Amino acid sequence: MATTQVDKAGLQSDHQGVILHLRSPSNPIRLHKEKRVFPVPNYARARADDTVLGELKALSDRLESGFTTALQAAKLWDQTKRRVAVGLLNAVRAAKKSKKKTYRKKIKRMYRRLDRTKELARAASQQANQTSSNFARPNS
Repeated sequence: MATTQVDKAGLQSDHQGVILHLRSPSNPIRLHKEKRVFPVPNYARARADDTVLGELKALSDRLESGFTTALQAAKLWDQTKRRVAVGLLNAVRAAKKSKKKTYRKKIKRMYRRLDRTKELARAASQQANQTSSNFARPNS
């Protein structure tokens, strides 16, 4: 045990809160970094909203069906939170993948268009060379 901390309750009560800070004896100094949380990017916002609304609707349907105790409702809420978190990650991943694919397709289309214009320019210059060479010949 590293330290103890006694907290006074915000409301008047007959007890105080105690927090015990535990530390591993084999690894006494170990820092745990919290996972960074980022907002949903704009390109994935619609998918994320659909995911969250779908999960909340499913939860409300199950709760309104009746015959749920407080313990079952708490378990349903925890499962819903987990499904929302996973759904958000999947929605962002899918949106990023489709966005990347559209960029790649756009670049391929632009390169094909560039190749076609080069071919047309080459054909036009060859035709212009042939017509100019026809005018340059003297008639015999």
